[in-house]
Amino acid sequence: MLDAQLAQRIVDRTMPIIGHNINVMNNAGMVVASGEKSRIGQTHDGALLALNRKASVEVTSEDCKLLSGVKPGVNLLLKHKNAILGVVGITGEPSEIRGVAELVAMTAELIIDQADLLEKVQRDRRYKDEFILACLTGRLTPSEMRDGAEQISVNPSDSWELLLVEMPNQDSSTTTLTEHLYQKSGHHLCAHLSARHLVIFVPTEQPLSVGKVNEWLHWLEQIPCRNLKISTGKFAHSLDEWQTAYHSALQVMKIGKAARPKNAVYLLEEYQLPVLLAPLHGTWQGEQLSQMIATLTEHDKSGQLVATLEAYFDANGSANDTASKLFIHRNTLKYRLDKITEITGFETTDFSHMAQLYLAIQLGKLS
Repeated sequence: MLDAQLAQRIVDRTMPIIGHNINVMNNAGMVVASGEKSRIGQTHDGALLALNRKASVEVTSEDCKLLSGVKPGVNLLLKHKNAILGVVGITGEPSEIRGVAELVAMTAELIIDQADLLEKVQRDRRYKDEFILACLTGRLTPSEMRDGAEQISVNPSDSWELLLVEMPNQDSSTTTLTEHLYQKSGHHLCAHLSARHLVIFVPTEQPLSVGKVNEWLHWLEQIPCRNLKISTGKFAHSLDEWQTAYHSALQVMKIGKAARPKNAVYLLEEYQLPVLLAPLHGTWQGEQLSQMIATLTEHDKSGQLVATLEAYFDANGSANDTASKLFIHRNTLKYRLDKITEITGFETTDFSHMAQLYLAIQLGKLS
C-alpha cells in the first residue's frame, strides 16, 4: 500500500509547511521517499528501532554521538486499519519538533486513508465496468449475473432503459463523460465500453420518451462533449434482458446513422422495422425478399418506379396524396403502378403483395 509514489506525495505535501526534512520508510525500514534524495534506498536505523518496538522513537543530538550515520529527529509509526505500514521521520531536535511531528504523522495517515479510499472506488468502478461488459457480451451464466448484480447493489428484477452513447472521436471524452456520470446524482449505472462508446442504464418503469433522451443528451453535452449520438434498444424488463437491449441499441445506432446521419438521437421505436429485418440480411430469406425489388430495379434504370413505389408507401396507399407528393397526374401514377405490377408480378392493390414489396425495400436500405 505504501509505495514510493504515495510516500513521496506525503513528503511533498508536508515538508513545505513545517520546514524540516521528512523521510518516509516502509515496513522494512528502508527509505522510500525523502526531501534528501540521496537517502532513498538506504536503511533508516531510527525507523528499524520504531518498527521493532512498535512505538515512536526520538533521537536527540546526544543520542547521535553514540550512533553512526544518524540524525536527530522523531520517528512515528504509520498505521492504516490497525496495520503498521511504515515510519515517518522528521529531522530535527525532538524537543522542538515533537508537536509538529505528530501533525505530520496524522497528515500522512490521512493521505494514506484517502489513497486507499480512491483505490477502492476505482477498483469498484473497474469491477462494475467489467461486470456490465460481461453481461452485455453474454460471458456470464444466469447465476454469475445474479451474484455480480448483488455485488453492485442491483436488483435483477429491476427494469432499465439502456442508452448507448457514441463519441465522434477517440479521445479522452469518454473517460471524462464516465467520470461525470459517476458523480451525477441518481441511481443510473454507466460503463466505459471502448474509446468511443459508453452505456448508461437508466432505472425506469417504461421506455424513455424522446424528450427524456434529449435531456440526457443536453446534460452530457454540458461537460463539454460535442456531436454525441445516443441510441436506445429494446427495453430491459430485468437483468436477463441487458444483452438484448445492448445489441438492439447497437443495431439502432448503425441503422439510424446510415438513414439520418445528422440526427443525434435514435430511438428503437423509430427504427423498429429495419432492426427486425437486419438479421435477414445475408440469409436465404433475405435474398428471397431482396429479389422482389431487384427485378424492378433492373428494369428501372432512372429509379423513377422505385421512387414512385416508396412515395406510395409513404402516403399509405393513397393515390391522391402520392400524385400530389410527386407532382404528377393520377393517370401518370396509375401508369407507373401498372408498370410495377407488370415487372414484378405483384398487384399494387393487394395488401399481401404490397407488404412483401415494402419489406423488400426496407431490407434493401440496410445494405
